[in-house]
Amino acid sequence: MLEVLVKFDSEWKAMCRSLGIPNHLIDDIVQDMYLKVYNAAQNGSNIMYNETEPNKYYIYITIRNLYFDYTKDKTKNKFIYIDEFEEFNLPDNVVDLDKFHSLERILNKIDHKVDSWKYDYDKNLFYVYYLGTVSMRELSKHTGISLTSIFNSCKRYKRYLKHHLGEDYQDFLNGDYDKIK
Repeated sequence: MLEVLVKFDSEWKAMCRSLGIPNHLIDDIVQDMYLKVYNAAQNGSNIMYNETEPNKYYIYITIRNLYFDYTKDKTKNKFIYIDEFEEFNLPDNVVDLDKFHSLERILNKIDHKVDSWKYDYDKNLFYVYYLGTVSMRELSKHTGISLTSIFNSCKRYKRYLKHHLGEDYQDFLNGDYDKIK
């Protein structure tokens, strides 16, 4: 069965791209899909339509779920890599160190506010959209949630965070790092 699936490798990678998966993750997601499909076949799941044709919908759903699991796990850990921020290289002096710690405090406040939200839908949508690489349209297409609903929810999150953390962000932009607690 895996021999047949590997023949469609370029198609699986195209599915990954259509889901908005970053290029550096595509090979890993496809390899994880092979493992997951192999294990499912061992447990009696019907992965193939016949000897030469895999169930492409099943593969698509598997790839999508693997990527959603990856983004969910990534947001749980809440790692922020300094090299992701071009303007923040390793601090060379105290001013840069203050700037870095101020940004870290603001990001922690955002995480705290989002974690305090009542509904998991809001938390998950916030993390998938704002920390992921998926556009609102792609998110709507793959989840079945209307684009309008996603747009209005994200607009509401932005307004809420701006209301609660806007002053801290202005202090950060103005260089008043000591005012951010």
